[in-house]
Amino acid sequence: MDTKTCRCSPASPPGFPPGTRIRGREAAPPTAAFDARAASIAQAPPTSRLAAQIVNGGQGRQSRVRATGRRGPWSAPLVELVLFLGLGLAADAAASSHLRYFGFSGGCDTETLLQETAPLSNICVIDIQDDRLLDRAWVAKMMVRDVRLVVGTHDAFYEPVEVPGRPRPEFDLRADFRQRWQDAIAGKEAALEALAEFFYVADEPNWNGISRTELEDAHLEIKRSMPGARTVTSFNRMLDISWFEGWDVPTDAVAYHHYGVLDPRVDPDFQANVMLIKSYAPGKEFIYVMDSWWTAALHGDAGLAPADMAQVAENYYDMALDDPDAVGIVGFYWPSFSEGTGARDLPGDVKWTYWSIGCRITEKCLGPVGVRAEATLFLDGCSYFATLELEAPEGRILAAAMPRERSFGTWVLDEGNVVGGLKIQAGSELQVYPSVYTEAVSIIRIYDAADGHLVWESDPHDRVRGPIRLLSGPDDPGGD
Repeated sequence: MDTKTCRCSPASPPGFPPGTRIRGREAAPPTAAFDARAASIAQAPPTSRLAAQIVNGGQGRQSRVRATGRRGPWSAPLVELVLFLGLGLAADAAASSHLRYFGFSGGCDTETLLQETAPLSNICVIDIQDDRLLDRAWVAKMMVRDVRLVVGTHDAFYEPVEVPGRPRPEFDLRADFRQRWQDAIAGKEAALEALAEFFYVADEPNWNGISRTELEDAHLEIKRSMPGARTVTSFNRMLDISWFEGWDVPTDAVAYHHYGVLDPRVDPDFQANVMLIKSYAPGKEFIYVMDSWWTAALHGDAGLAPADMAQVAENYYDMALDDPDAVGIVGFYWPSFSEGTGARDLPGDVKWTYWSIGCRITEKCLGPVGVRAEATLFLDGCSYFATLELEAPEGRILAAAMPRERSFGTWVLDEGNVVGGLKIQAGSELQVYPSVYTEAVSIIRIYDAADGHLVWESDPHDRVRGPIRLLSGPDDPGGD
């Protein structure tokens, strides 16, 4: 495992297994004012347009705002909401590597899944028909979480057609694809400008009966309506040179997926298909679709156990790192589904490997082994991390952390309700401002990321709100 970009802590937090590793970048939060503030700003009309990036530097660097023309117009109220929340932009992360993106298909299908994947990723896949693209508050939260989108457009452009003798349908370009596309993006333009990194034009065109010409027609329609948009398509292993019709792939980027292989770097079929795709996509950005699910019928037959998926992930990372055309890794698939076990339900060591790889690519903070990524709130860069444990009908649970800015954060439940918050002021003394917004018995714990020791924990029956001044010496972490 490559640990050159990960800071390792020599001790584990109390109650967590040995092997704690911490990584540097920023996260954090305001408190209950967030919901009211977000609601008021989300209702404001887009009276003006502004191109801006809010960029949080790594640990020890100052946040800064800079003008840019890269992403296109954001409405002024949306920018105001993002400024209120605080934002770290994934595109500025991991500047030392050509790898810019890490995420999962299915990783933002629901709020719960997004809470799980946002701490370790900066990109996920949604469909153009998703109504959340109409919700400015949701868009602002995605920007705060540092998560951008691959927007699926397959169903907007193509319709299934039954073919005699074929067990599955093929897809033809819809006769009214231009009108359907305009209907699909109506009202979502600002969200797409702010969040869309790629438009996923067609899924497996070589396998789904979509010709190169039909793929190009959809690509050009997207470009016509949004000139700055970038498009991508993904091929599977059932690839034939005749599909290319002697011409380059018409999308801006290409991807490839091929499952059930322990080490794709040395698998001849995998590498032959990658080389074939690249020969018809010279100079185009390449995305590896990581094998991050498991089924006995495919992976088991290939000799892979669920625990082996950690090594599979490391092999994908090493392969992408060695490929100068590669810009990212997108795992398939985060939740479990009818055909197999998703990444979120694989063994703990496998999930921690995904978090570790995500930290290397996105420069988000890497938490301790044994702590769920979604539960860990990082403050003051990655100098401290905190958790909120509370009593629930199903027993003790850890609430999900919602980042805001350098020194603020909140915790939420699955449905997004805020149950607690934490602000710190670091310096010669550490001042803690805890807030609890639930009647349930709860404990906030703060750990020092440098060595994993417990800095402070709240009284489970005390809903006191700070400030609490803590002595900064390593041998005397108690509060007064």
